[in-house]
Amino acid sequence: MKVLMLLLLITSGTKKVIVTSVSPLRLIINEMVDTSQVKVINIVPRGQNPHTFDPRPSDVKKIANACAFVYISDIAESWAPKLVRNLPLKNRPRILKVWKLLGRKESIYINPHFWFDPYTVKKLSGVLADSLKDCGAIGSEKFLNRLDSLILWINAELPTLKTKCFIPSHNSWTVFAKAFHIKTTTPLWTTEGTELSPRKIIRIMKQAKKCGTKVLVLDSIYNPDLVTPFRENGFKIVELDPQGWDEVTYTEFMKKNLTKLFEALNEGN
Repeated sequence: MKVLMLLLLITSGTKKVIVTSVSPLRLIINEMVDTSQVKVINIVPRGQNPHTFDPRPSDVKKIANACAFVYISDIAESWAPKLVRNLPLKNRPRILKVWKLLGRKESIYINPHFWFDPYTVKKLSGVLADSLKDCGAIGSEKFLNRLDSLILWINAELPTLKTKCFIPSHNSWTVFAKAFHIKTTTPLWTTEGTELSPRKIIRIMKQAKKCGTKVLVLDSIYNPDLVTPFRENGFKIVELDPQGWDEVTYTEFMKKNLTKLFEALNEGN
């Protein structure tokens, strides 16, 4: 009897685990689970490129012991397919690809940073919650309500902005801009941040002048010294967090970033 009670106590105190590739997926799934019963973790650590990440044996073990593993696509995380193939067949976790859930074809030409578009996240939330029911997901209704509130807030803020254009450091925030009809210049970088050529700096500054902005959105993963020429020419540099490392939920992550962005767009023109 004592042994049975002990087993019940151990079982009741064990959380189900869902593993994601990147932090934004963790934030989204946290919105649709009871975090007292389910633990959501991401394996790509802060500061590492999710496209070229090399999983450690400990990461493989985390996924093998999880209820589900969620990642974006075989192209966005080129390391994921091999990892999945090498997982034990017995008690294999549920494998979920965001692109498949959204009905998208895999392509190197599709921007993988879908989480910057709340409309796409809204489309994903229902099917993802249904797919994770056995792993402790409690549905997407409350999350959908929070997403609707976020979208209403964004659309209410847009008409008040002094400028609706910015320079993106990377193509991540261009996804948000496209979803809400905000103009952008050519991104500073398409991959890793490297020293910018004078020709490219001049070209992007001309684009910025044409669309009436002096705001540069710098993803916090980049070295601020790389955009010194823009700072010296009077551009307002606003650093945004593209991954939400220190956040718990998606809506908190977006609201915090967008508050900073909107403040900059009201100042930097």
